[in-house]
Parts: sequence; structure tokens; C-alpha cells
Amino acid sequence: MTRRGATPSAGSLSSRAPPHSARAVVVAVRHTSHGVRCDVLFYGMRNPFRRDVPVMQWGGGVGNDAVWVPNPTTVDLDTMLPFTIDAVRRLDALDGDHVLVTFVGGSLADALIVGALPHPKRAYKVESNVRRLSHQGAVVEIDASGNVLVDTSAAPKDNAGRPLVAGGAVTVNAGAHTVTVIGGEVKLGTAEANRGVARLDDDVEVVLTAAAAGRLMAPPGGGPLTITPDPENPDATGITLAGRVAVGSDIVKAD
Repeated sequence: MTRRGATPSAGSLSSRAPPHSARAVVVAVRHTSHGVRCDVLFYGMRNPFRRDVPVMQWGGGVGNDAVWVPNPTTVDLDTMLPFTIDAVRRLDALDGDHVLVTFVGGSLADALIVGALPHPKRAYKVESNVRRLSHQGAVVEIDASGNVLVDTSAAPKDNAGRPLVAGGAVTVNAGAHTVTVIGGEVKLGTAEANRGVARLDDDVEVVLTAAAAGRLMAPPGGGPLTITPDPENPDATGITLAGRVAVGSDIVKAD
């Protein structure tokens, strides 16, 4: 901490009187029965540390909510050393979320985190009329033309942008409910060779209805389309075709 009487550098802790609202850095997060609580360090306060500051949320009903959990500080971005509160010199070098705190009723005892502020160490991607959510390397983006991007190719990363253990999976779990995908074209592929695998687990069936008859097509310039049993299933007996099946120009009856 900067000693009393010293001239603080930009982003350091000073001894000015506390304002009615203040900028702070989140250094710890706890989940309680009353919601998310954060420990913070304030910019410009004589006693900068405050414990258990609640976080204002986007929603908080009995059955519906939207929970924001600020990222706590883990490292000093100038030194890349693990965070310890006794070694803090510059708040703008801490990798935790920077937040705006207000004091309900003007009481310093009733601090409340009301929103996030841009981190001074981050170069933000600025585009007009674009909505973007980024979290630990995963990105959800809606551009000005209404295109939606879900990109987890760079995930997961820590606050400092360093890779973490394998992750980044995208899961849609509707239980017993219907999942509907409607579009002019649905593509499955990988980033390396534009190839992919659609795997059906358990007893899932694929049904082409009469109103939405479909085709299985070999890729352009590729070889013949081959339908085979799952090689990972040693008990597979083959492919079963039922009803009237068209093979080229011939129609055969399959049971």
C-alpha cells in the first residue's frame, strides 16, 4: 500500500476522503444464501478495503433471476505474481473486475456494486451496433446485421488470457423437450478440415417426415457416400432400410 503522505501514482491507493460513489477492484467473491458478496479495494480511499459488498443483479425474482458474478483478482498483471493484498501497489494492475460502487442512503456501511467498468489493462474491441458477451475466452456476439456467433475456440482462459485446462464445450440440454433448428442450411464441420461427426447416443432416431423429405449427399468432388455401422459399436448388425427405398433410378421394397 502507498504510505500516508506519499504522492500516489496513477491507479495506486491514496488518502483522499471517500466519495459518494467510487471505483473499486474485486479481490474476492463469495456465494451466500443472500446472493453474491465481494471483497473490494477502493480507489482514492483512506481505508480502501471493504468486505462483503453485495452485487446488484439484472433480475432477482423468486423463480427467475440473472446472476452476475464478478471475477476476483488472482494476479498482478505488471509482475504476473499471485495476488496478495499486502503487496498491492497499483489497483489498475490487478486482473480482477473493476466495478462502480455506490453507497445506499449515503451510508459508507451500505456499499453496493452497481456495475462493471472497463479494465484499464484491456484493449476493447469497439464496433458500432454490436452486442458482445465474453467470458473466460468464450464469446457470444450479435452483429449489426443480426448474425449470431457463439465462439468457444479460444476458451478457456484465465483473467490474464492464459490457457486453462481443456474446455469450451457447447451443450444444449432440453431434457425430454423438443430442440428445433430452422435454417436454409445446417453445417457440421471442424476448424481444421471442414469435417465433422454427428453422433447419436443411446436410442436416438433420425426421422425425415413426408413433408420434409431429405437427401444424403456426398460432398462435391468427393467419393461415393458410404453408410456404415458405428465402428465403435462391436454389436452393430448393419444398416436397416424399411419401406419403399429408391436406389438410383430403381425402387426396391425393403423390410
